[in-house]
Amino acid sequence: MLLLAQTRLAQIAVLLGVVLGVGTGGYMLIEGWGPFDSFWMTVITVATIGYGEVHALTPHGRVFTIGLIFLGMGTTAYAFSQLTAFIVEGDLSTALRRNKMEKRIRELEQHFIICGVGNTGQVVLDELLKTQRPLVIVEKDAEKAAELEAKGLLVIQGDASHDDVLEKAGIARARGIFCVLGHDQENLLLTLAARGLNAAVRIVTELHDGRFRDRLTRCGADAVVDSPHIGGLRLASEMVRPITVGFLDSMIRDRTYTYRFEEVPLAE
Repeated sequence: MLLLAQTRLAQIAVLLGVVLGVGTGGYMLIEGWGPFDSFWMTVITVATIGYGEVHALTPHGRVFTIGLIFLGMGTTAYAFSQLTAFIVEGDLSTALRRNKMEKRIRELEQHFIICGVGNTGQVVLDELLKTQRPLVIVEKDAEKAAELEAKGLLVIQGDASHDDVLEKAGIARARGIFCVLGHDQENLLLTLAARGLNAAVRIVTELHDGRFRDRLTRCGADAVVDSPHIGGLRLASEMVRPITVGFLDSMIRDRTYTYRFEEVPLAE
C-alpha cells in the first residue's frame, strides 16, 4: 500500500513536471522569451490565475496558450482526483504511519531481527516479547505483515534475503538475527546476505535438512538449530525423563512465568 501511495505521488509530480516543461519550452521556442518569463507564463496559464500576459503574444503563441490551458486543466483535474483518492482511501495515513515506524527502527540499536513469522518464528517472537527484547520483524507475506503491524510491532514487509530490506530492518546495528524462513535454501541466502552486511551480528538459523548444516555454517551462521533433531529429542525426553523436562520448561517455555535462565558475562 505504501508503494502504491508513493507511485501515485510520483505520477502526479512527473505529470506536472512534463506540463511545466512543455509550456516553458513552447514559449521559449515560439515567442523567443527567456526561461524565467516562459516558466512564469506557463505557471499562471496552467493555474488559470489570470495575471495577464508577460509579453504580447503572437497568434501562434495564443494558439499554444489555448492548448496549454486545456492541458493544464486536465492535468490539474487528474492530480486533484488522485490526491483525493490518496486521502480518502487511507493511503496518506498509511504512509505517515509507515514513515513513523521506519524512524523508530532507525533509532534502534542492539536489537533482534526475526525473519519469517511462521510456526518457528512465532515462537521466537513470543519469547522475545515475553522477555521484552527490542525487535524488528521482516515478513514477506503482506497480509501477515499487516496483522503484525496492527498489533503495534515494528515490521518491514519484503524479502529478507534482499540487502535493502535488511538495511531497513537495521541489520548494521542489530545484535542478532533469526533466520526462520521455513526452507533451508532461503535461510542459506539470508545468512549469506546478513553476514555480508554485518560481520559482527550473531546469526541463528533454523535447519530442516541436515545436509545444509555445513553450508549454513560456512555462510556465516553462528548457530544452526536442527528443528527435527531437537523435536525428536524432546519427544524421547518427554517419555523417559518427564520430571526433568517439566522443570526446564518452567524456566524456558512456560508463559505464566517471567523468570528465565540468562547469561551474564564476567570479567576475566
